[in-house]
Amino acid sequence: MAKNMLKFLSKLRLLFTPEKSLFIGLLAYILLVDRLKK
Repeated sequence: MAKNMLKFLSKLRLLFTPEKSLFIGLLAYILLVDRLKK
């Protein structure tokens, strides 16, 4: 699960500028943590 998520994020990172990818990475991290809490 985590490896697939990282692959997905790395693909997304190529599509965006560093600033946007950082924001999206943070957002994805928050969603992932929120999911793990439940």
